[in-house]
Amino acid sequence: MRWRARGLLLLCAMGAMSLACGKSSAPPDVILITIDTLRADHVGSYGYEAAQTPTLDALAARGVRFAQATSPTPITLPSHATIFTGRLPAEHGVRNNNTYRLPEGIPTLAEQYAANGYQTGAVVASMPLSARFGMDRGFAHYDDEFDENERRGIHFAQRPADEVRAAAEAWLQQQDSEEPLFLWVHFFDPHLPYEPPSPFAEQFEPALYDGEVAFADQQLGLLLEAMDALRSRPRVVAVTSDHGEGLGEHQEPSHALFLYQTTLHVPLILAGHGVPGGKVVETPVGLEGLAPTLLELSHLDATTLGSSTPWNLDRVAPGRQFSETLYPLEVYRWSPSFALRQGSRKVIRSAKPRAYDLSVDPGERSNLMEGEALRPWMERMLTSLDSMVAAQSSVAHALDATRQPTPEETEALAALGYAGGVPAGNLVRDDDRLLRATRDYPDASDRVDEFLATDRASALVGAQQYAAAVAVLSPVVEKSPDNVWARMLLAQALGSSGNAPQAIAHYEHAANLRPEWLEVQLNLARLQRRIGDVAQAAKHYERSIEIDPTSLPVLIESVGYLQEARQFDRAVNLLRARMDGNWSDADREQIAGALARLYLQLNRLDEGRDYLRASGAAPTTRVLEALYLQREGKWAEAATLLSDEALADHGEAQQYLGFSQQVLGQVDQAQQTYERSLQFDQKLHLSHNNLAWILATERGEALRALDHAEKALALNPGEVEYHDTYLEVLERLGRNDLALTHLVGIQNEFPGHTGLAAREEKYRQ
Repeated sequence: MRWRARGLLLLCAMGAMSLACGKSSAPPDVILITIDTLRADHVGSYGYEAAQTPTLDALAARGVRFAQATSPTPITLPSHATIFTGRLPAEHGVRNNNTYRLPEGIPTLAEQYAANGYQTGAVVASMPLSARFGMDRGFAHYDDEFDENERRGIHFAQRPADEVRAAAEAWLQQQDSEEPLFLWVHFFDPHLPYEPPSPFAEQFEPALYDGEVAFADQQLGLLLEAMDALRSRPRVVAVTSDHGEGLGEHQEPSHALFLYQTTLHVPLILAGHGVPGGKVVETPVGLEGLAPTLLELSHLDATTLGSSTPWNLDRVAPGRQFSETLYPLEVYRWSPSFALRQGSRKVIRSAKPRAYDLSVDPGERSNLMEGEALRPWMERMLTSLDSMVAAQSSVAHALDATRQPTPEETEALAALGYAGGVPAGNLVRDDDRLLRATRDYPDASDRVDEFLATDRASALVGAQQYAAAVAVLSPVVEKSPDNVWARMLLAQALGSSGNAPQAIAHYEHAANLRPEWLEVQLNLARLQRRIGDVAQAAKHYERSIEIDPTSLPVLIESVGYLQEARQFDRAVNLLRARMDGNWSDADREQIAGALARLYLQLNRLDEGRDYLRASGAAPTTRVLEALYLQREGKWAEAATLLSDEALADHGEAQQYLGFSQQVLGQVDQAQQTYERSLQFDQKLHLSHNNLAWILATERGEALRALDHAEKALALNPGEVEYHDTYLEVLERLGRNDLALTHLVGIQNEFPGHTGLAAREEKYRQ
């Protein structure tokens, strides 16, 4: 192992103020806790009498409490990226949720610990910190196993603190107690929605935010108790938050829109190995200093991260704290905001600049820039702030950490209170693009009514109250036609309530406003698909791929639609054009498998087998191989392949095994196999159809067959054989009148089908 011990004894002998002087050189365990959305002034040790935070208060009593810690941005992903890199958002490139990913070239705290022999693990509680956004780098274990489709009320993609704590403890139990570890645990509970469990819900009603804080504190205490029982190594514990919460102050219910202290002032507590006891640091600090300080406390080289330096915990030097939010610009095309704090003085650059003296106005109620000439300190700080923004803009532009979010990600984040957007660099391209945006776009405070309306409408859409959402959003869009997020939500509400024409019109307007917004194009494609407009759906799917050619889910969904529309050649050309992209091996195998399936549908088996061989060894590949054998008439070989025990619980494999058995005359086995396949997946339409045929024609159970025939048709109405099965079942039930009505209704869809023509003649006799 490599520990940064060199020079330590010399520094101590010289009387330098090293954090590690006089301490054991054995590397300590390091535990980093981030409690999302936790305001400092809602913690007991920060003076909040209503708090129930005994764990945090005890850590503060035996360690160092930073009275004035500042978040770099009131947004989850970029703030955590700062915590882990020691860099401000523009310096690491991540400036919002969802539309950014931490660039590979930016070193992280976890990577430094891993490189020095630490066992590294993380357990995160919500979707904005999913591994796809780059925060997993350096972690041997990264647990982001929350169900992104599970609803908690109207909210998605999070898990409560007790589940997070249990997952962290499970990982701890598996680690070598003789080796040091770095563990990051992320609690999400103070974030909206405020739904603390019993007894906190009852105890804190109606202050449910405080109840969630208390619940997170309780689970933190249980986690530390578990660590005491499991590990005896020296330990450093750091607890902080990514940002605070508006709680209605300054007309901000949550966070991300403004840069007031309500969302920037966060708790920060260090305790344990090498940390002085019972100390309060009144000097303001920014969270970018935390990572190098943790490395210093671990006797590791703190210069490996950014330009931030470790804090001298005996005497923290004064500095300046920079914060930003690009959320108003990226989502609403409103002015971004940038803040600079020095001591108790603070300025905010936005369309309406602000200045405050926090020593006399901690609630930021009196904007010192209103009604008087700028004071010298305001001019100096605004000039410095503008210089920082301009310098950072060029750095961020060079990093290009932007990414295209999927509609599912945008929906999940919207349910957590974050509207969707596009990276600011795509909106403003001048050299001083962000500073110019503070002049060219309206201030968020002048549009707060729109913000509150869209925020309320987002909740209504999540709750599937579409008519109410339309009523809220229509006047917003009428007043501000370029409010693209409101228009997106309105289109979604209209489309979900069945008003496709109006929904399409609003989506198209949004597409004109932001041509590069993937969600708009995909939603248009899906809506056109739903109403059967093949040409328009295909156009918008292909436009989606142009916007993000690196997204495999978008590619596969687009190809799936073209298959559904029976445009097989078009689907083949689309996949082959993308085959040589920069894909992972697993992605390339999936593309090859999709091509093999398409060539099967085109009956071009020789071409398809080349892609079949390149599609890996997954169960789906073995099923596809069996389909090739079936197409060649090798039913017994296909049955042998699909009878493998490894495929016994694979629904699709069982479906096609049943098909082979049925063709081979093994009707009893085929029926059992179809029924088994449907235990795994009720959407297997071929199983429903063929089971219906067996029940009706072989078993005399036409009434039971009817249910399966109807399900097969509902799942795949474009398959003519399923209609034929349905007609056969109706005939067996003696309902030729219904059969004739159905037959007449589908004749235009399947002209010239001899089987259907024969049935019509029979029914009319």
